[in-house]
Amino acid sequence: MGSVPILVLGRYPPDHAISVGYAAATITITGTTQFLHDTPTGGYDTELIATFDADTRFLAWALLPALVFAALKNVLNAVSRTGAITLLSVGIVLGNIVGSIVLVHGIGARDGLGVAGAAWATVGVNTITAAVLLVRVVRAGLVRFDAVRMRAVLRTAREIVRLGWAAGAQQALESVLFVVVLYMFGLHSTVWLAAGTVVFAVMELNYAAAGAVGEVLSARLAAVSTLVGDVRRLLRLGAGLAAVAAAVLRLTAAVFADATVTLFSGAKTTPEARELMLALLPWTAPFFLFDAWQIVFVYALRGLRRTVLPMVLSTTCYWALGLDGGIALAESMGLGASGIWVGFCSGLTCAAGLLGIMAIRTMG
Repeated sequence: MGSVPILVLGRYPPDHAISVGYAAATITITGTTQFLHDTPTGGYDTELIATFDADTRFLAWALLPALVFAALKNVLNAVSRTGAITLLSVGIVLGNIVGSIVLVHGIGARDGLGVAGAAWATVGVNTITAAVLLVRVVRAGLVRFDAVRMRAVLRTAREIVRLGWAAGAQQALESVLFVVVLYMFGLHSTVWLAAGTVVFAVMELNYAAAGAVGEVLSARLAAVSTLVGDVRRLLRLGAGLAAVAAAVLRLTAAVFADATVTLFSGAKTTPEARELMLALLPWTAPFFLFDAWQIVFVYALRGLRRTVLPMVLSTTCYWALGLDGGIALAESMGLGASGIWVGFCSGLTCAAGLLGIMAIRTMG
């Protein structure tokens, strides 16, 4: 079989390498782009559909830096260089805030992009961060570009799938849930779609902070998984740090709701949409804690090599309770989009509770 250019861990032979295949990335981008392009759009107004269609193909390329960044973060986790991950995560949060301000509201004589600017800020920050991280790990000799025979790539891919399919499925199902919730908001009204997009942009900051703590926690737990006392101490520390970060964001979003909405929404936001954003954000803020905890507990269980049951538990909470419960509240009880949001927040709370119980029991 032929050879393909990939990134491999610099200290190990290709057969045992963590690899990123360019062909796989290309297939993922192409498939996702087509899926988004073909997604049914019934219920949305014509202008919104046209905007979505124009932006989808370009935005799908944001997957490439995201895939590279995720793989390289795992490289640093594998060699216990978690300090760099923490610094990069802080940079991502700050970059998203600054980028959102500039792109949402504009700078100087340039007009902003409105709510879409927050998404473009994320794309830009991910691209820059992936490039910085790539330079760092290559210079440190942790990875190298190499041509590896396809047979070795497939053998490595099988091993990665065997060990990581559940974690990957859990992450994918959670991400798809956010998309589906926004899609259902849009079916109710563009006002709810705009409000949900702004609240999710704020929740992205919470995810970044909790994810940074979780990744470091996962690496540390993997190194001391046989020492029960250290494992419990690390879990308490990780959950505590995530809770503090979520509490700060919650307080900020609740007390400075008007400023937060202004930060993530453009000048063209209608008064009706802004009013809903101001009502929805403080109501959702208390759930930031549960969102942060479910993220940290998932990473902790991955560090302890538990991935299948956490995937089942979180998926059940997200979809059976969160989405199905939200639909029941929206349709059967007549709550409309409010019911969808209540179901979504309930799903996050359920996941945090069940994953926390599992993490504690796993540690004995």
